[in-house]
Amino acid sequence: MNYNDFISSMRSFGAADKDICLNIMGLSADMFSENIIISPGWEPWKLGIANAELIVDSSPLFGFRIWRIDSGNLEITYIKTGFSAYGNGRYASTVNYKM
Repeated sequence: MNYNDFISSMRSFGAADKDICLNIMGLSADMFSENIIISPGWEPWKLGIANAELIVDSSPLFGFRIWRIDSGNLEITYIKTGFSAYGNGRYASTVNYKM
């Protein structure tokens, strides 16, 4: 997933960029990398990523944890969301998947 896919999936549920990034994630939109990994529960070190910098320990709305990973030629924003989808199983907004 890239940044545009991520924002597009959130917009489909009526959220604005400013709301998504700052109020939900705890970061302004310009702090996100073009490349985004969304994990349901694994922190970067569980996937062998040792150089991740924690930039949000607990986001305002859902308590997401967010890291910045810079491997020299690629910058990634890594978001740990949690194991269940918001909305009691009706939809998983971070992956644009409707049940």
